[in-house]
Amino acid sequence: MTKKRKISKGKKSKTNRKEHHVVPNKKEGGWDVKINKSGRRTFHTRKKSTAIKKARAISRKHKSELVIHSSKGKIQVKNSHPKPKSKRAKSRRGKK
Repeated sequence: MTKKRKISKGKKSKTNRKEHHVVPNKKEGGWDVKINKSGRRTFHTRKKSTAIKKARAISRKHKSELVIHSSKGKIQVKNSHPKPKSKRAKSRRGKK
């Protein structure tokens, strides 16, 4: 007899997409840039604007999503930096 698997309806599973977060540092003050809300910080600065600039550059380099938090920790903005489409796909569109 074979076992039947339950297929869940509703929430889809999260993708393994990398995220970079700009979060407030309550212990030292200032702002941290972290990967996927991990405990380790990638970068620390006093100003939020500097942290956002640095995080945006890192996020573009790694083609990941950038999540900016408020001083209270809530998400303010989400920006994604998708992988560019391949040149091959672009060249095929024009041909018939």
